[in-house]
Amino acid sequence: AALYFSVFASFAMYKFLEAPAAFALMIFVTIVTCVIAVRHNALLIAVLGLIGGYCTPVMLSTGHKDFIGLFSYMLVLGAGLLGIAKHKNWKLLNGLSFLATYGLFFGSMDKFYAGKEDFPVVMGFLAAFFILFSLIPLIFNVFQKSKATVLELVGMLANTGVYFVTASILTLRFYERKWLAVISVILAAY
Repeated sequence: AALYFSVFASFAMYKFLEAPAAFALMIFVTIVTCVIAVRHNALLIAVLGLIGGYCTPVMLSTGHKDFIGLFSYMLVLGAGLLGIAKHKNWKLLNGLSFLATYGLFFGSMDKFYAGKEDFPVVMGFLAAFFILFSLIPLIFNVFQKSKATVLELVGMLANTGVYFVTASILTLRFYERKWLAVISVILAAY
């Protein structure tokens, strides 16, 4: 927490660091925090790293639209969580990451979504988030050869619901209703 605040203060308050350097340092702090958490089996440290990781784009925001940068960063965080999920079955961490990812996604959409020109990027990343959060609850079970719990299945159902409703709303703004059938068939095939 002190490292996150120090980097933020160096960037926002004292103007000692430029945004890219501050961003890189916060990413480094997040990675180290997660490695320490897994190594010492410390869920609380992992939660702190997750909170810091998802607060980084908010704290270092420039106020300009950059869906590709923000969503790529969130996918990297999610990939890190996927790596943690391979070793630890921390459902709290998975749930917080789900909420934080979609919270940042919808917050950025509310503030910056301009319309049809953003549609391909947003839909591509929405699909990537869906795939990521459908894998995270299962990855530990696959490697440990254990059965999924009801909570994990409910999480996967919530992920599917968020994806389908969001994809439907975005698609219906610009395309005919028949494209919902395409989304449904792809989702069912997955």
